[in-house]
Amino acid sequence: MLRLLVCLILVCAFPALAEPGGSRAAEIMQQMHRQQPQNHPGWQLEWNNQAPQQRQALDNFYRSLQNLQMQQSMERLQREQNIEQLRDMSPQQRLQRFQDFVQHRGIEPSYR
Repeated sequence: MLRLLVCLILVCAFPALAEPGGSRAAEIMQQMHRQQPQNHPGWQLEWNNQAPQQRQALDNFYRSLQNLQMQQSMERLQREQNIEQLRDMSPQQRLQRFQDFVQHRGIEPSYR
């Protein structure tokens, strides 16, 4: 089960590994498969989506991927909004906002 989850993570989380001439992720999974002992009972896995534990694990995995994507989208939107606010400010307003940020963080300015 662990091997399948690692493979799913590689396939879903690292699409940049795919090359136009072939699949880099597939090569990595094949290498992992060759490196692991084939007859070890701990590496045997029969995946059946009808089994409640496996279905729940798969549902949790996909839900965590969706939550991560949603969180990243929200963070990107927040950064874009902050950039627009800064662009609309005068230089004095930007300076004041920076000074407020520095005071909020408790950072002592090095200039005096």
